Amino acid sequence: MNRATHCLAFPSDAKRFGGAMVVQGANVEMSNSAFFGNVLDQEIYGGGMFSATDDGRGISATGTVSNCLFADHAGITIFDDDRNDIQLPVNDIRYNDNEFWVQPGGEPVYRNALGGPKNASELNTLFIDRIPGLPDTDKGSGNTDLVDPPEVARLLAAPVDASEPLPVEGIPTAPLGWAGTGGNVYLDGSPVAPTGITDVPSGGHSLVVAGASNSEVVGTRPQPGLSFQAGAIHIPVGGSTTLDWQVVVGTFEGGVIDQGVGPVGSSVGSAQVPPADTTTYRFAGVTREGAIFGELTVFVGESTIFADDLESGNTGAWSITAE
Repeated sequence: MNRATHCLAFPSDAKRFGGAMVVQGANVEMSNSAFFGNVLDQEIYGGGMFSATDDGRGISATGTVSNCLFADHAGITIFDDDRNDIQLPVNDIRYNDNEFWVQPGGEPVYRNALGGPKNASELNTLFIDRIPGLPDTDKGSGNTDLVDPPEVARLLAAPVDASEPLPVEGIPTAPLGWAGTGGNVYLDGSPVAPTGITDVPSGGHSLVVAGASNSEVVGTRPQPGLSFQAGAIHIPVGGSTTLDWQVVVGTFEGGVIDQGVGPVGSSVGSAQVPPADTTTYRFAGVTREGAIFGELTVFVGESTIFADDLESGNTGAWSITAE
């Protein structure tokens, strides 16, 4: 499943299919997002979104697009490529409670390969009746055709990454994207283009368009941290030890340890390992705040003096004189 919410897609110049988004042979759950003024520079197969089945692998397109705004796209806003063949998958994506606005005299907001072009109210009653053996699809409900250009202000911020080098000015920044329609657009009180991206410092930021406004607080993303240790880094031949890990900073998503240990599914854990020879183990993981890495070596059958920070080896032959 591909799940996305509170996304912002503003003018892009795509090739042939899907000015803002392309879905093929996948499940998509898209909600509370805004698509502004996306275009295609060749044939118009969905200025805002194009979806299709994956005929080669026999995978249907499924999911729901809900509570989104599609405004001012070139050509038909959404194009669903579909099938009515018992040997092929179907396009079962549904559209609920979305708002559409097009320029006066513009193209219909929706087209299905089996159902023809539709405006929003017609999309609400569109029912794809396929041949026996294939599922039927009620394509949507609650969608609205807007008469007037929407007054919309949308901001989308990324957190400042504390692990990144500081810019020349010495102030950590993060990208802030915006899109506005329906009037003059002001970012933090200054006039700006209807859409754009800029780097901003942490703190509060606001976008105002006519009667609409939106604000975002850009926070600081902490640098993720990992503790990766072995129960014993010196073991005899034929012995074993444990690898212990803990994500001390960050929201853990997943990871892996090499040398055959395999996937890591939790932020804290351990694994028993019986290395035949001296072996270096590497931990690579992903957190929402960034990547994490760890590395350690387990020595097998070695008696290296001071290999373990003065914690192992025979020191009888050594002496220290303080002056």
